[in-house]
Amino acid sequence: FALPSLIVLLANCVPCVSSHVRSWRGPLKSLADLLEPLNRLYVGRDVHVRDGDAGGCGPVLEYDIFWFTLLCFKLSFSYAFQLRPLVRPTRDAWTLDLSSWWPGHDLGAVPNVIVVALHWAPVVLMYLLDLQIWFILW
Repeated sequence: FALPSLIVLLANCVPCVSSHVRSWRGPLKSLADLLEPLNRLYVGRDVHVRDGDAGGCGPVLEYDIFWFTLLCFKLSFSYAFQLRPLVRPTRDAWTLDLSSWWPGHDLGAVPNVIVVALHWAPVVLMYLLDLQIWFILW
């Protein structure tokens, strides 16, 4: 059951192999389409550099390495300077007893959830948006 998906996963790990398989004709192409039905509908199927083109897999690997290093640096920087400093204040805000925050009502942990969500919201937004900044700098 999972074998076709694993074959497709391995083929997509090396983009030039995936592009080469998509360029086949005949019964092997039919087998590839059977294993991956969306292969025929894949919009970016002709964007990879094929084996016969100048450069081979070089430009594709360069592109992949660019994005891999960009994401590694972004994730490590964001963890070290955005997420890790918020752990202790989040634990402190979670341990506060804010259940009597609204007089006459027992709210339980709802105020704590609100405080933590408001504390993390700007950081999460910046975490999602700073990939564009990293892309410009990289």
